[in-house]
Amino acid sequence: LGPLAAKLRARKSTQLLGVGSCGKSNIVRQLARPDVQALYLRDEAPTLLYLNVDCQALSDYRDSSVYALLLRELGRKLGARTDAAHALQGQINEWYRQARRADGETFARDQLEDALSLLFDGPIRLLIVLLDDCDDLIRHASPALLKSFRALRDEHKEQMTYVTVTRRELAHLETRAANQSEMAPEFETFFELFAAHSIVITPYQDDDAKTMLSRLEAREDIATPPLSPSSRSEILRLSGGHAGLIKACYEILKSMGRLPEGDPADYLYRKQLVYAECKKIWQSLEPYEHADLKAL
Repeated sequence: LGPLAAKLRARKSTQLLGVGSCGKSNIVRQLARPDVQALYLRDEAPTLLYLNVDCQALSDYRDSSVYALLLRELGRKLGARTDAAHALQGQINEWYRQARRADGETFARDQLEDALSLLFDGPIRLLIVLLDDCDDLIRHASPALLKSFRALRDEHKEQMTYVTVTRRELAHLETRAANQSEMAPEFETFFELFAAHSIVITPYQDDDAKTMLSRLEAREDIATPPLSPSSRSEILRLSGGHAGLIKACYEILKSMGRLPEGDPADYLYRKQLVYAECKKIWQSLEPYEHADLKAL
């Protein structure tokens, strides 16, 4: 959170990178908390708007759909505020409804531009647009959309910044035609915003993994038996520090309080929760990494 907040205060668009199940979502959630914003973003916290956009909510990747999603999330965030920014919700919600009814990217983009101007002419001094789980959006985005994203940021560079949350580097997500050897200029101008500002999220170190496991246990009621020391050790060992795997293994073993008979790795892998997390990690790796792991 510290390095990310420093980049946001400097208005540097940043890409958060990490394989599945490594804890990216936890950072996204933490940054939404007012106390965390006050601690890390300091005097900017009262006048910032943190827009966490779940890109998996998109039913398609048309430009107009993306603009409409941004307008919808702006309205929701403003509706939750208790300061002067709350009064802007009605107008932005109306623009969102108009963008949904309209047929065409230009109109929806104009509505988003008007919404941003309304925000920055009012009480908002910093808008953080976090595009969460946006691998597929970047793969399918039109050049015009990414060109527009760059233009919006350039127009409001002192008041607006992006954070992308992906499993792969942005430049590796561009989809090129078979006869295309170089990156399209629209993609390149967007990606260069992030080129020098990447933060790689790695699995937890031992102390952080132990802390997470202790917090999971602390949430349970007194009727839940504590994990045995051997169960705790095996969860930490088998999860490799991946936050999602720590939680999945804990959810399976908490009711048992101890390890099952036989191989614990084989037992846990057969459980859907653990299998889903392992699949998430596997799918976030590059083909050459698949090949290397298979060779091992």
